[in-house]
Amino acid sequence: MKDLDKIRQLVGCITAEQLKYVDYAVNDRVGVFMPVAGQCGYAITQDHTHPAWSFIFCFDSKCRIRLRGKIIVPDPSTVFVLSTSEPHQELPSETVARYIAVVIDTQFLRQQLAEYNLSLNALTSGMTCRINQRLVDALKEFMTDYEEAAPGFRQLLDAGGLKIAHLLIRQLFGVNKSNTKFHFRMSVTRVLEYLNSHYGEKISVEDLARVANLSSSHFSRVFKEQTLMSPIEYIMMTRLEYAKRMLRVNEKSLSEIALDCGFNSSSYFYQCFTREFKISPSDYRKNFLTAE
Repeated sequence: MKDLDKIRQLVGCITAEQLKYVDYAVNDRVGVFMPVAGQCGYAITQDHTHPAWSFIFCFDSKCRIRLRGKIIVPDPSTVFVLSTSEPHQELPSETVARYIAVVIDTQFLRQQLAEYNLSLNALTSGMTCRINQRLVDALKEFMTDYEEAAPGFRQLLDAGGLKIAHLLIRQLFGVNKSNTKFHFRMSVTRVLEYLNSHYGEKISVEDLARVANLSSSHFSRVFKEQTLMSPIEYIMMTRLEYAKRMLRVNEKSLSEIALDCGFNSSSYFYQCFTREFKISPSDYRKNFLTAE
């Protein structure tokens, strides 16, 4: 089996038979393993350990890990950290969990952490972070270079392993937050543009999260950080501001304006408008016309 000695240096006393359902790519410092047709025979061994650090990229909720006597189900789209010599087990299952295990040599990882003034003590089993596309692309490129084995592929693997390690560290410890915040600002901007075009339609937080390409909970948190309002509060404010404009510039009835602005009924519109602006919609229109 190709590079079994290198795999054992990172993973432990694993056999070729235990890896028969696993696609992998490895160099001296980094290994990437992806179960494809069945579970890894070593991963489901009870209380096994690794001489290197493990980072489990979970893509669904089927991955179940026994750690310190507890069964852990990492959230999908997260990276789950396992330290060296930490006894653990992937629970046997009839269905194959979608995950990629990245194993990084301890000394190599220590050297890369030092670039950020961090020590290995900053890492602990159970740490998590979100998977980002750059990390996924780096893993795919590492595996492709290994599989193709074109001239120079060992040098590419060295560079790829270094990139994977640094992207993981940056994601785990929030390095380059300014770039992340810019990405979030752009996501919120897309949502605001969407709201200005669809305020009269039925809109949920899930709808806006899809526009932002974020999970609902993450989107709600980011949105409030950027606007100082929850998504629901902002939707209401947007609808009421458009209603104010309509009350000033056209002769539609209150019922028509309520429906145009996304309210289910004129009475609910009346209630929300009065609570927000301390004046009824009809009085607001009357006062505006009188002022003219």
